[in-house]
Amino acid sequence: MFTPFSRWWSALGTLALVLTVPSPSQAQATGLSETQAMRRALRSAPAVHAARSSLTAHHGVSRAAGGALVGPPRVELSAGARRSGPADTGLELSLGAWQDIAVSGLGDARRGYARALTAESRAWLDVVRRDTAARAALAWVEARTARELLTLRMQIEKDAAELERIVAARVSVGRAPPSELSLARSVRGRAHADVLASEGRLHVAEVRLRFLAGLRADSKLTLSGPLVLAEPQHEPSEIELVKRALARSPALAHLASAPRTSEALARSTLAAAAPPIAVGPSISREGTGDLIFLGRVSFPLPTANPAAFEAARLRANAASARAELARLRTEIELATRLAYHERYHARDTRNALWSGAVLPAREALREANRRYEAGEAELALVLTARRELSAAQERWTESAADVRRADVELWQLTGWPSRLDGGWSP
Repeated sequence: MFTPFSRWWSALGTLALVLTVPSPSQAQATGLSETQAMRRALRSAPAVHAARSSLTAHHGVSRAAGGALVGPPRVELSAGARRSGPADTGLELSLGAWQDIAVSGLGDARRGYARALTAESRAWLDVVRRDTAARAALAWVEARTARELLTLRMQIEKDAAELERIVAARVSVGRAPPSELSLARSVRGRAHADVLASEGRLHVAEVRLRFLAGLRADSKLTLSGPLVLAEPQHEPSEIELVKRALARSPALAHLASAPRTSEALARSTLAAAAPPIAVGPSISREGTGDLIFLGRVSFPLPTANPAAFEAARLRANAASARAELARLRTEIELATRLAYHERYHARDTRNALWSGAVLPAREALREANRRYEAGEAELALVLTARRELSAAQERWTESAADVRRADVELWQLTGWPSRLDGGWSP
C-alpha cells in the first residue's frame, strides 16, 4: 500500500543509486596493451564491419546462382476463325508453352563467379583486418611514446625548478650574478613549455587510440606494457622475411583474386548472353474440330556472339590485374627489405644512444651539478650538461619507438614478429 513514507523511501533509493554509480571522471581507467588495442580495433572498426558485411552478402550471391533455366516459362495463346465458305465457319485455338534452357553452362559459370567473388571478398577482409590491427598497434606505440616523453619532460621541469632554487640561493648571498637567475628562470620556462607540447601530443595520440580501439572519447586510458622489449631468440633473415611477405601478404592474396574474379565474370557474361534452346508442348484445335498435339524445339544459329565485347573487356581487366600483381610483388619485396633494415638500424641507434650518450650525459650532469653547488664551475657547464642529457634521452625514446614501428610494419608485411599475432587472432 502506498503511504507518504513510500515517497521518501523512493527518493532516498534514487539518491543512493546516483551516489553509487561512478561518473566518467570517477570510472576506472582502461588498461590497454598493444595486443589488446589490436583486438579491440578488430572488433569495433567500421572498416572491418563493412568488409565482413560484404562477405556475407556475397555468400547470398552463391545461393542465388541458379541452374540451367534462363527464365520463367512462356505461354502462347492463339485464337481465330476458319472460313471455307459463306456459311462454313469454325473456331480455331492454339495453346503452347515454351521453356528456355541454357546449354552454355550458365549455372556452372554463375556459381564459379560467385565463388570467385566470395574468395575476393574474403581476401579483402583479411587486408582490412591486417591494416586495422597494424593501425591500432601504431597508435598504441605513438601514445606510449608520447607518455614516455611527457614523463621525461616533467622530470626535466622538476630538475629545472630545483636548479632555479639553487641559483637563487647563490645569487642571494652574492656568489652568483643576477643574470644567472634570469637564465635559470628561462630554462625552467622552456621546460614548462616542452611539458605542454608533450601533453598536446599525448592528447592527440590517445584520442586516436580510443577511436581505433572503440573506446568512449571521455574514458580514462592507461597503457600497459613497456616501450622496449627483449629481443626474440630467433630472428629470421632478410631473405626469409621477403619469402614470408610474398607468400603471406593479404594485399597480394587480394590482388591475385581479382583476375580470377574478372575471368569468372567473363565466362558468366558469355554464358548468359548465349541464346538458349527453347522447348515446349502445344495443342491446337482446328475449325473442323480436330485436335493436334505437338512437341516443339527452337535453337539459335551460331552466327554472332552478342557478349564478345563485354567478355573481351573483362579479360582485359584480368590481364591488367595480373600485371598489377607483378608490380605489387616488387613493391612488397622493397618495403620488406626497407622495414628489415629500418628495424635493425633503429635498434642499433637506440642501443648506441643509451650507452654512448644517455649514460655519459647523466654522469656529466651529476658532476656539473656537484661542481656548481661547490662553486667550482659556472652555470653554463650545468646548462650544457642538461641540454645534452635531455636531447639524448628524447632521441633514445624516439629510437625505441622506431623499433616498435618497424616491428609493426614487418608484421603487417610478413606476419613476424609473431608476438603481434595475439592481436591478429582474438
